[in-house]
Amino acid sequence: MIAKVNVEIELATLRKVFVELWDRDVLQDDLIESQLIENSGLVEFIFSTQKSGELNPELEIRVKDESGFEVYKSKVDNSLEAFKVNSITGFVENTTMTFEKIIL
Repeated sequence: MIAKVNVEIELATLRKVFVELWDRDVLQDDLIESQLIENSGLVEFIFSTQKSGELNPELEIRVKDESGFEVYKSKVDNSLEAFKVNSITGFVENTTMTFEKIIL
């Protein structure tokens, strides 16, 4: 399944940050995607849930400054639905999740 995760970032004091999408696991968390941003705005991650190894991953946003120091970690969200099948076409639809706005 293809999923989309959105998060709005407002950079009030930091110039550049790495915005990371993680799948939380019991043994080891998995980094799904990472983006370096220099301006406030919407960050979008589009990925296959196969990257997480799960149909319903427990996702979290982590933000790190340029030196790699973690400055923010979101609450875990597992609200992605495993399958959203269109009743007319039978195709699995993209699933979208939006995290709360982050002000740094």
